[in-house]
Amino acid sequence: MQRRGNSLLIGFGIGAVALIVYALFAQGTVYKFDAEPIVLAVVYKQMISPRHVALVPLLGLVHPWVAGPTWGVYQTALALSALGVAVGVFFVHRGFTRMTSPGNAALAACAFALCPPIFFFATVVEYHGPFVAPLGLAFYAFALLLERRSILAAIGVGLACGLAFLMHSSGILLPGLFGVWYLSRCAHTEQPRRLAAVLAGLGASFAAMMLAVPGIAHVLGGRFEWSGFFGGAADAPGGVSTLAIVPKTIWQEWLVPFLPVSVTWLLAFRRRELRREAIALVVCLVPYLAMSHLLLRGDPEFGAYLLPLALPAVWLTLAATPRWSFVVIVLAGATLGVVAIRNHDKPEIGRAYADASRQITGGKPAALLVGSVDETFACFVALPECQPYPLYHAAHPDPVERGYLPSIREFVARQHEQGRQVFLTAVGRLFLDSPEAFGYDARRAALVRKTRRELYAVFALEEVGFKGYRCYRVVDK
Repeated sequence: MQRRGNSLLIGFGIGAVALIVYALFAQGTVYKFDAEPIVLAVVYKQMISPRHVALVPLLGLVHPWVAGPTWGVYQTALALSALGVAVGVFFVHRGFTRMTSPGNAALAACAFALCPPIFFFATVVEYHGPFVAPLGLAFYAFALLLERRSILAAIGVGLACGLAFLMHSSGILLPGLFGVWYLSRCAHTEQPRRLAAVLAGLGASFAAMMLAVPGIAHVLGGRFEWSGFFGGAADAPGGVSTLAIVPKTIWQEWLVPFLPVSVTWLLAFRRRELRREAIALVVCLVPYLAMSHLLLRGDPEFGAYLLPLALPAVWLTLAATPRWSFVVIVLAGATLGVVAIRNHDKPEIGRAYADASRQITGGKPAALLVGSVDETFACFVALPECQPYPLYHAAHPDPVERGYLPSIREFVARQHEQGRQVFLTAVGRLFLDSPEAFGYDARRAALVRKTRRELYAVFALEEVGFKGYRCYRVVDK
């Protein structure tokens, strides 16, 4: 009992230190494009993801409790990423304590926490950071299953995998990962009927969670569509999937991001007692790489869809290397994680935009009608007191995308009623006046001009500026 109590405290400590490290490295640069719909869905109180149902409702629940003049939805989402990974690290430590000695468990948890993709996604706004919390819970349930080998424990694994699926739909592969891993450790000692019963319990509980997902999404105030889930591959970037980019996917989604454990786990093949688990990881790599290949089609995501595979890779590396070597591997992973973060994080552009904007707004809460994603991102990161209204979404050809924003006339009127000033940025005005300059075709350009007519019919523009930075105050006619 004393040993387990000490182990629990060590787990809390590792999770707490991880959270502090993630906070210190929190990025001032938005990662790709998922942050925008996540944040805007909360700002405009719309649940828009047909595939990842839990994060936006969770963010909408938490944010009102922590919101402040300099703390916007983006900052809350960034904190949830760090917290989600730190909670996952705690559960991963709890899991490893069931599989190895306390010292090795602590080292393995640190290796997972500082594995470059885990580290990276703890410092940006994305679905993958909060996903690590239920991933860690599922791993802890899996470790209990290895210890108890009971149907009840298997049901716990399936339910935890279902929770991970709610956070990010890549969790659909987790039962396969843990099922194959369980077989590699237990098939040679377990009775076939017992083995089948355990795997059936895991699969059935996960299937039950899948059947409940649309209802859970409805209760959370969101929506889930299986058609939208399976249609994700069709909407993925990069055009037609080809075998030519398979090596590229392996390189940029597994080998490079997860260094050094993406290579060091291969040492497990040298030891007979680890070969079954090493083969299991090879088997699991196939569907995870296939998912990345089909969804990304060459677009780099720094191993985002393969995060669960860090668990068996860390475990096999731990089991196949001396402790001093493993410490070196942990430190190497942490260094590569810091390099990846520093290479991506370029916050100075957003800060310059925010400084110029504050000279015009007087540092008071305001609304900005923006014409580019970069302006929206700058508002998220460096200008939290200003609410961006992305004009390019208001003119989106998809009525669903268009529908989660109020009309521009309604938005400006509401801001004025609340005593806030509204400004149209120079990029925003160029967008409204010349949408063709942004590559818009005739159909989308017509939608932009409709938005422009709605604005100009009721409101007038007053030009204001500061040291070359121009924008327009939107006032009633």
